[in-house]
Amino acid sequence: MSRGSLEDSFAALGRFDLVDVVESDDPKQVEKAAMLIGAYGHSTTDEGITMDEEAFNLSLRKFLKHFGVTAQREVEKAVYAALKSGKLQGTETLKARAKLEIAGLETDAFVEGDITLA
Repeated sequence: MSRGSLEDSFAALGRFDLVDVVESDDPKQVEKAAMLIGAYGHSTTDEGITMDEEAFNLSLRKFLKHFGVTAQREVEKAVYAALKSGKLQGTETLKARAKLEIAGLETDAFVEGDITLA
C-alpha cells in the first residue's frame, strides 16, 4: 500500500488562503489527506483544474467596469427623460435590480439596491 506525503504548504493570495501540496500515486491516500486537512476547518479541494487566474480576473474586471459605465449611462438617460416628461419629480428613491447572466454557466446573481434622486 502506498502512502501519501504532505510536500509543502503555501500561504496564497487569491482563490485560496492556504495551499497544501499532497503527493501520492494512490488517489485514496490523497483523498484521505484532504479529509484530514478538512477536519481542521473549512477547506476546498482542487483536483488540478487550472486556468490563467490573472487573465480571468482582468477580463472579469474589464467586463464589470464596462457594465458599470454602460448601466450608469442608461440609468441617467432614463431618469432625465422621466424627469423631463413629468413621470418623476426628482425626490424619489428608485428600486433597482440587475441580473448577471453568463452563457454556458448557471448563475443566479442579482444585485439590488436603491437609487436616491434627492
